[in-house]
Order: sequence, then C-alpha cells, then structure tokens
Amino acid sequence: THDTKRSGDVRARLYALSERAAAFEEGLAAFRRLLAERHAVTAAATGAVAGPAREPATTPLVAQILLGVLPAAGWEADLEGRVGDALVKGAREAKLRSSWTEPDEAYEAGLRRLAATALEGRGALLRASFGDLVDDVARLGAVCSLSGVLLRSALPGIPDCYQGDEAWRLSLVDPDNRRLVDEDRLAALCRSLPEPGAAPPGAVAALRQGWRDGAVKLLVTARCLAARRLAPDAFAPGAGYLPLAARGEAAASVCTFLRTGAEGRVALAVATRLPGRLPAGPDDLPSGTSFAGTALELPLGAPGRWRDVLGDREGAGGRTVSVADVLGELPVGLLVGA
Repeated sequence: THDTKRSGDVRARLYALSERAAAFEEGLAAFRRLLAERHAVTAAATGAVAGPAREPATTPLVAQILLGVLPAAGWEADLEGRVGDALVKGAREAKLRSSWTEPDEAYEAGLRRLAATALEGRGALLRASFGDLVDDVARLGAVCSLSGVLLRSALPGIPDCYQGDEAWRLSLVDPDNRRLVDEDRLAALCRSLPEPGAAPPGAVAALRQGWRDGAVKLLVTARCLAARRLAPDAFAPGAGYLPLAARGEAAASVCTFLRTGAEGRVALAVATRLPGRLPAGPDDLPSGTSFAGTALELPLGAPGRWRDVLGDREGAGGRTVSVADVLGELPVGLLVGA
C-alpha cells in the first residue's frame, strides 16, 4: 500500500514470532479466553456491547500488535490510545463493521475498550497468556532488525533509513507512525557510542547486552555507513555481489555475501537469520560464540587481512573464515578487506 502499516522493528518482531508459531497458538487460546472474559466485565459495567472480543480475527490481531509494540524498555503512557487508533483504522479499512464514510461509533468504542482491557496492568493479560514469549519475541526481533540494517546497507542498491529508525522505533499505522522523532534522545545515544579506534575492551559487547535502549542499532547503522565511506567502490552501483554458503552447525542461521569493487576493495557481510535456533543468554542477543563450528569458504583472491568495521577490530583473512570470528560481539558483521 502507499503507507507502512507497521515500522521495521515491529515487522522484525513478527518475523521472529514465526519461529515461535506453536507457542503463539498456545498462548493465543488463553489470551482469547481471558480477554473475552475481562472485556465482557468491562462492557457490562459501562452498558456497552462486548462484540469485538468475540470476533475470530480480532483477538489474533490484537495479540500480534501488542507483541509488536510492547515497549522493550520503560512503559509508554500513550500506548493504549495508539493501539486503539490502529484497531479503529484497521476496522474502517476492512469495511466489515465500520468504514471511513459510515463509521460505527459504538463498535469503534468497543475496539478502544478492547485495547484498554488488553493493556491493563502494563500488559499483564498478555504476559499471563504468553509468558516468556513476550520477551523472547522482543529479543529475537531485535536480532532481525540488526540484520535488516546490515542488509540494507551492504546489498546492491541505495540504503534507506526512516528518520527515527536509527534506534528502536515501534510504531503502527498513521497517526502512530507520524509521531515526532525524539531527536534529543537520539543525540544522547549518539554521544554514548564508543569512538571508532578508541573503544575500551567490551564496549560493543556491553551495547549488545543492553540492547533494550536501542544504542546497539544506532551503532550498527552508523558503522555500516562508515564502511560505505571506507570502501566506496565495494558498494558503488555495479559493484560485484557474490552470495556465499556457510557450513557447520549453525549454517542455517547465516546469510552472507561478498561485495567487490572495481578498484579491488572487498567487503564481507554476515547477517543472522532464524535467531531462535541459536544459543544465547535469556536476555542477550546471539553473537559470535553462538556460531561455534560454523565457517565460510571464500573464493580465490580473498584478502589476507580484514577490518571489522562494526566490532572495531582487525584480523587475519584467508580462504576459510570462522563465522564466530567475523561476528565477534554482535549478531551481524561487516568486514572490509584491509
């Protein structure tokens, strides 16, 4: 359509949710029952109709919206209104019970009460139904988002980034996606990033472990753009693109390719896919250690040394490269031939 119904970070969470389909279906049954019961009580107290909670398609939509936008760090006071607006707009565009030209105000009020009910107690109903899946989807979605930043930056074409998406931005359809960008917060995050070439040991790993504040996404965004400045011919229009295949224990979770420039510069990009299959801490993102026993076979002429732009390191190259070494402290890696 002409506008984005969910931001990239929300869509990334839904990608991650597809890896947890069985857990979602199990939690959905409990969520449908609890939400309908609680919504009926609320509707009875206000003399309203409890219809929306009983509709087969509405409850899964509410669950997916909440799993997509529930804050990763800190509660947002306006969340109830934002979710209500998204449900009302969806109903009007579906034109089944309401529309832009003939809005059913009573039905739409029911949708808004449904959003309020689902978010009572800061999402307690959602957590009671889905348990650990709520935090798991947020964590795995963060990995998918970082992979998206890397792929947009390194694949053939021109990378784009919506204003405000440099860090996490969990938004729904307009007017939610038209909210002002918090420039002050982004500027503060920028100032908190380690300086290239002067980062203390463990600084990048600390950003990964504190992924909820969004600084790690800002770091990957900034350093991917820095890599394009460092080796412009490797990312220029017409630069070579060679997809690679990983081998080893975690090969299915690797998406990787080479970019080669006319002036001989080479870049190697490695992104994580299907992160739900990888070992990691309960509130941590997978990184190099999650890919033990997995390697890449590079073509003849591969650089003898690489510059790890994201991890701010240099290392040896060669025909065979360990994925664990490429990724280091992040779920994504971008190396430029030194």
